[in-house]
Amino acid sequence: MNKKITLIALVALIVGLLFYLSPWQFGQPPTSSMKVAVILPLTGDAAKYGEDALNGMHLAQEQLKAEGLDVPELIIGDSKGEPGTAVTVYQQTKAVHEIRACITLLSGVSKAVAPVAARDGVFHFATVAAAPNIFGLEDPAFRWYYSGDLVATKLAQLILDRGGISQVVVIAENIDYSISAASLLTQLLSQAGVGVYSELYDAKNLSARDLVTKT
Repeated sequence: MNKKITLIALVALIVGLLFYLSPWQFGQPPTSSMKVAVILPLTGDAAKYGEDALNGMHLAQEQLKAEGLDVPELIIGDSKGEPGTAVTVYQQTKAVHEIRACITLLSGVSKAVAPVAARDGVFHFATVAAAPNIFGLEDPAFRWYYSGDLVATKLAQLILDRGGISQVVVIAENIDYSISAASLLTQLLSQAGVGVYSELYDAKNLSARDLVTKT
């Protein structure tokens, strides 16, 4: 998806989220500022994703202010893209601020924060989080991102629609999202009579390109 379109879509969704969380929606006077914990990878390998998301949130705030609406205060924290760090940031933020919601980015981070936020009754908005089973059915939460199962199903259909393909190599990064997607893709292709060879790799030690050459 075009990066600009992705950012616009994210801004639109965050505008909706921030409006939903505005004090008026909770029957409070507009002078009462709502606080939202925003836990993003602002340093580390995924920092660019966090930067884009934060820019989108600031644009959403500006749009709401221009419309004369009260805007929730964003309490920004750096997850570094690490689940353990994200939970610590959430807990530290919750201890100091009365937050009604939290926003997280990345599967591992969102999955780690989800049970803690659910326990606290804090609404959880997760994006760029495609791993399966991030939230429980009763959790006050919303995920904006395609799932690994959806990707696997669509990819399997594309392969089968081409016809004449008898062997497929599936190479997946050794993380929750990729493992889940690769497993379902292998299952769907195998059921259709396609031979599948699959291998996982650690992105810190080996690139997908290197593994393709090796295979």
